[in-house]
Amino acid sequence: MTDEAQMLKPRMLKRIIRYLFSTTRMVFYEYPYNGRDPWQAPQDGPVFRALEPSDLDKLSELLDVQRDCEPVFKPIDIQEAALRLEKGELCYVCEDEGEFIGYSWFTKKDKYIPEIESTILLGQKDLYLYNSYRLKDHRHRNVLGGNLSAARKHLVPQGFAREITATMDWNKASREAVRKLNFVVSGIVTTGYLLTFRYLINTCRDIAFRNETGTFGFYRKMFGRLRLLMPGDHRVFPGDTMK
Repeated sequence: MTDEAQMLKPRMLKRIIRYLFSTTRMVFYEYPYNGRDPWQAPQDGPVFRALEPSDLDKLSELLDVQRDCEPVFKPIDIQEAALRLEKGELCYVCEDEGEFIGYSWFTKKDKYIPEIESTILLGQKDLYLYNSYRLKDHRHRNVLGGNLSAARKHLVPQGFAREITATMDWNKASREAVRKLNFVVSGIVTTGYLLTFRYLINTCRDIAFRNETGTFGFYRKMFGRLRLLMPGDHRVFPGDTMK
């Protein structure tokens, strides 16, 4: 066995153990409309409105800035944004002096959540708020609140009655931001592996999920990670698609 292989063994073992006992937790929140009067944008402040296909170039500029300064949650590319609009998803943006400084994405349909490898199942009157961002220089201007207010003005008359959103349990900043917007905790979804057994624990009230992976997914994920530690190795692993 080569020296390089000997050095890789401890790293491979650590990764295997990590996946054998991995756990991910997301906190889910809800905001029932119940005739509430949403936050109102000031008359002389930024404009909050729905994103149009003609706005994609301007949105691309904001995504480029986010990509450069966001260390954890990288943004989507503009092709994915266009695809979301084609699928009927909604994006509300904050525009200040002709530039976008924040956005919020909503969907009316079931949505796959990669962090927990599961799909949230929405009711006919549910909306899922799942992707928001605002430039750090504008953190005290209630950009998210303005986006939500603009969305509610359009969506409440259409019969929608509840917004659902989520944060990672370790993300205290996001959890505090959601609390300030008067969302209430619905429950926690915990997913992971115990050895090779895939589990999903849902404590949310009236929010359902569909688990999208299993033991097979565990092996594919683990072998995919291990492959990164083996440069030049092109062996076929379980779950690989042969071409």
